[in-house]
Amino acid sequence: MTEIASVTGSSELVPGDLGPGLVPTGFAERVLEAACSIDDPATLWDAATTLAGLAQKWNGHGREKNEIKAAQMFCEITLGQLLGPPLGSGVQDQNSHANLDLPAPRVSEFRRYHGHL
Repeated sequence: MTEIASVTGSSELVPGDLGPGLVPTGFAERVLEAACSIDDPATLWDAATTLAGLAQKWNGHGREKNEIKAAQMFCEITLGQLLGPPLGSGVQDQNSHANLDLPAPRVSEFRRYHGHL
């Protein structure tokens, strides 16, 4: 069993069979723990966008939606750690991610989260 599977119960950061009634308390913290071990920005981007979609889909499922939104935020903050500080902040860009399939405005937004984890 992989590290992610032991944390989330799936081989994916966001389990494919997640649905209303299946999100345990503490899910977001387990996603954060797993996300911190991922060094692939594309995987974190996929998880964040999947969680954003699930949060929209689950309007009305209060506690579970809160877990999903928190997990989404944890993935986004972790992605910011990988992307590095905002460009122009006086720090040399050590992690050029120009070849990633992430929208440039979102990359800029995620970089603002650098140093917040």
